[in-house]
This record gives sequence, C-alpha cells and structure tokens, in this order.
Amino acid sequence: MKILRKGVEMLTTKWFVQRFTSFRAHFSNLNLEEINNYMENFSRLQTYLFKETVPVIHQGGLGKRMTSVTQGKFPKTLLEVGYPKRRPIMEWILLPYVRAGFEEIYVTLWFKPDSIKRRCKEIEKYAREAGRKLEFTFIEEPQDGRLGRAGAIRYGLEKGIIPEGKNILSLNGSDIVKYDIEDFGRFHLEGLEKGFFVSVVGSPYDKSKFGRIYCEEDGRVKEFEEKPLIRLPKGVYSNVGIFLFDKKAIEYFYELEEFPVDIETSPNLSKLNQIMRCYSGKKEIVPGKSWVWFKDRKDYERWENVDYEKFLGISPVEKYLGPYEPRNLGNF
Repeated sequence: MKILRKGVEMLTTKWFVQRFTSFRAHFSNLNLEEINNYMENFSRLQTYLFKETVPVIHQGGLGKRMTSVTQGKFPKTLLEVGYPKRRPIMEWILLPYVRAGFEEIYVTLWFKPDSIKRRCKEIEKYAREAGRKLEFTFIEEPQDGRLGRAGAIRYGLEKGIIPEGKNILSLNGSDIVKYDIEDFGRFHLEGLEKGFFVSVVGSPYDKSKFGRIYCEEDGRVKEFEEKPLIRLPKGVYSNVGIFLFDKKAIEYFYELEEFPVDIETSPNLSKLNQIMRCYSGKKEIVPGKSWVWFKDRKDYERWENVDYEKFLGISPVEKYLGPYEPRNLGNF
C-alpha cells in the first residue's frame, strides 16, 4: 500500500504534470511512424552517450599561472570558487555530466594526484550511499615527463585504462561550461552519417584582452569600453575545449609520437580537421554567461564569486556530488 500511495503522490506532483503536458504537446502532431523514429533516435542517443562514451577530464596541470593563489600546495582544479556555495573548480565542471547520467568518468593526473583522488573517492562514496553508480578511473601521467591532453589520452589507451571500443569526450580541467549535452550528442550522431567522427564545441564570441576606445571623426575620445565581448565573423569560433571522438577516430591518438601534445596543437591536426566539425550550441555559448575559465589569477578574481548553481541551472549541487565543507590551504 505504501508503494501504491507513493506512486499516486508522484503522479500528482507538479513535476510529473509538467513532464506529461510537455510530452503530450510534443507528440500530439506526430503520426505513429514519426513517434517510433523519435523513440529510436532517443534510445540511440542515450546508448551512445551514456553507455558507449567515457568523459575524460584533464586535471594534471601544474597551474603555474595560479600559484599566487594556490601557493603551489594543491592542483588549481581544487581551488574553491562559487557563492554562496564554495566548491573546487573540478566539481563545478563535473556537475553537468554527473547530472546528465554519466556513470564512469576518467581523470588525468600529474601534479599532486592524491589530493584529487581523495576528493573523487568522497564523491564516489556519496553516490554509492545514495544508490547511484558513479566511478572515477585515474590516468596518472609519468612524473618524469608531461604528456599533454592528447598524450594523456593515448597513454590511457595504451595502458588499457580506457577500454577499447569507447567513444571519448575530452574536457578541459579549468573551464566551466553550460551547454546542452544531449543536443551536442545529437549533433555528433548526425555528423557520423556524413563522415564526421569528431565534434568540437565552439563559441561565436571572443573576450578581448584589450579595452576599446571609441572616437569622433576628429579624433576626440567619445568613450572607453573595458575588454568587451567581440562577436566573431561568421564561421569563426573560440575553442571551448570540449571534443567528442567517435571510436572510429581513436586511431588519431595512436599516431602521436612527440610529447607533450594537445589536441589543438598536434602535428596531425590537419588530417583530423577533415573529419571534425564545430558545434556552436543550441543556445550560443557566451563567455561570462555560459562559459568561464580559470587560467590565471585575474580569471579567478573575476569569476570566484559566481553562483554556479544558478549559472549551470542545476540545484542543489549536493544531490549529485554530496556535501562539501570548504577547506583551508594545505588541507587537501
């Protein structure tokens, strides 16, 4: 009876009513064949993204440009940001992917890897206690030589850490991005049918490194604008640092010979470009509004106190990553 009562309560919740209303509105104008096609495509997307694809988040950097903040005591990805809730940068990056349904996440490590491992294990333990599957697997770069992001993926493949036959979703370890992950997946699947086996996320905007001076015809200064957003020409995008590789493109990593090497700077990039296309978002990805990064101290000061639950549209963060108590420098 308790189970039945619980089911009745669920059916009357605002959430269920909204979902049912949305579902009915979407399918009311479709015939049976169109509905079947929609469900097949949906099933294919879910399988491709959440069963056949593994996210690899790159957390191995030393973060030299951030040492004035971290004091070199821990990786910059553990630097706490957010207001009113403070959490490591890494967790705000992870949050959309955990919420989306990814159950296996790979993490590349190099500088002080144990501190990141401990935090991942805490998140893993919370998920297990909440009845959800979430597993972190670590790819540790050799301490005597950096490999770069592309090199770290190759290393993970060669050592058998990343299973064969998987698609790879490569994520920068210092960028928090709000975008529609499933729409990106649909874009990628459409590309496969056209011979594009790699997809990269791009923004049609760039954040100027310099201020702008606006003048009258006679040269008199009219106004200043501090480091404005610049809309790029059509067909030009800023690299957000998110790449999705289909398993048919994994051979690209095995062709790499010199390290360290990143995807964007590899010697065989021209070959890769022939099978790669750019996704600019269901909604445009705009610096400062749906994309922030932490490369140096100025970035940290600019975006330290953002409400990242509101920024990502995901609340409460504790539901997905468990509780977190802000820590002092050196307590990682």
